[in-house]
Amino acid sequence: MPCACLDDLPPVPEGKTGWPWTEESAPCTDASSVSIVIPSFQQAAFLESAIRSVLLQGIPNLELRVMDGGSTDGSREIIERYAPWIDHWQSAADGGQGAAINEGLRDSDGEVLGWLCSDDLLLPNGIARLLRLRNESPQSAVWIGASEVRDAEDKRVKVREPVLGTPEAFGRWFVDAGFHQPGALFSRDLFQELDGLREDLQCFLDVEFWIRARKRVEFSSCTDSVAMARVYPDAKSLRLAKRQLVEWVVCTWELGMPDVAEWKVTRSLERASEPERVLSSMKSKDIVIYLIRRLFRRSS
Repeated sequence: MPCACLDDLPPVPEGKTGWPWTEESAPCTDASSVSIVIPSFQQAAFLESAIRSVLLQGIPNLELRVMDGGSTDGSREIIERYAPWIDHWQSAADGGQGAAINEGLRDSDGEVLGWLCSDDLLLPNGIARLLRLRNESPQSAVWIGASEVRDAEDKRVKVREPVLGTPEAFGRWFVDAGFHQPGALFSRDLFQELDGLREDLQCFLDVEFWIRARKRVEFSSCTDSVAMARVYPDAKSLRLAKRQLVEWVVCTWELGMPDVAEWKVTRSLERASEPERVLSSMKSKDIVIYLIRRLFRRSS
C-alpha cells in the first residue's frame, strides 16, 4: 500500500499536536518491502498514535497489519477509521500476543519485519534509518536503533541506546545487554528459521526471541532514536513482574544457560524484601519449583 501523508488520514483529535498528529516523516526512497504488525488488546488510549506512527513513516512499500484481541474499549472503532490505510486488521479473541504477532507476520509479504506494541511508537523516519543500517550491514539479520523511554503522559524519561553481546549477555537483559523491542527490525528469513515467537509466553517472549536469534545471526545497531518505548505502572512488564520472573528463569534454563537462570533467581531474591514471597509466587508450573530447587542445590 502506498505510504500515507497527513492530508490522507482521518482528522486529528482535538488538542493533539506534534508527532504523529501534525508531523510526518520525510519520504524514503528505499524500495525494500517492510511489514509491521501491531498487536493490541484494550489499548484504545494509545492505539491511534501507534497506527499513525507507522503509517506516517514515508516508506513506499509498507504493509501494516493490526491484530486486536477483541477489545471492548473503543479500539475497534479506531481501527475501522484507519481501515483504508491498513492492509489487514482483525478484532477477535486470539491466542495472546505471541500468537497475534506470529499470525500477522506469517501472513505478511515484507522482506523486512517488525512488530510494534500498541502502547509504543515509531519515531519520525525511524524505519528509514533502520533500512539504511540494513544497507550498511548486509551481514546482519537484525537491525536496531535507540529508543526514547516515555511515561503514560508522553514525558521523556531517558534514551536507551542498544547494547549488544553474547546470548548469555542477552539473558541478563538490561544489565549486560539489551534494547527496546520497538526499535528493531529483522529479516523474514530469520523469522522463518526461528518459527516465530513462543506463543506460551506473556512477558519474556521478545527477549527469548532475541536470545534464539543471537545464537544464529549477526545484529547491527545505531545510536539514532528510531522508536519510543512506553514504561508505566500498567505496562505488562511491570504489571506481570512475577510471571516475567518465572518465564525468565525457565526460558534461560531451557536455552542452555543455567548460570543465567541461577543469576536471575539470586538477583531477584537479593533485591526482594521478602524472599519467601518471591518463591511462593513462582508456582504457576510444577517445573518452576523443580528448577528452583535444582538451581539452589547447584549453588550450595
